[in-house]
Amino acid sequence: MGLIVHYSTTQQEAEKALYTNAVIPLSEKISQGHTSFIAKSFFPDGSVRMRQDFSSVEVLQEDFNEKSKTIVSLRKSGIITANEARAEIGHEKLTDENADKLVVINNEIPLEDIDNVPS
Repeated sequence: MGLIVHYSTTQQEAEKALYTNAVIPLSEKISQGHTSFIAKSFFPDGSVRMRQDFSSVEVLQEDFNEKSKTIVSLRKSGIITANEARAEIGHEKLTDENADKLVVINNEIPLEDIDNVPS
């Protein structure tokens, strides 16, 4: 017999609030101390900052479907490039030069080529 744990929305919100209001701020204070004591000894120019990584904390993760919809909308609106969209979801850049160009909505035409499009 296995134990099945179901999280309610309220419990998820409470866990997220715990991290946001207590764990992360306390971690930032501890990280500042570590940075002052350890990192500045080896990197006196301040180029290194020690921090905790909370990227694996499930309750803090952005809903991937919502994030994907936002990224697609930004891409189709010509606000971000294909490579910027890929970076947002953790993918490597494309080597195609057009992947770094903004495009016209739904036409996928680089803005610099607008004058060259046949009517």
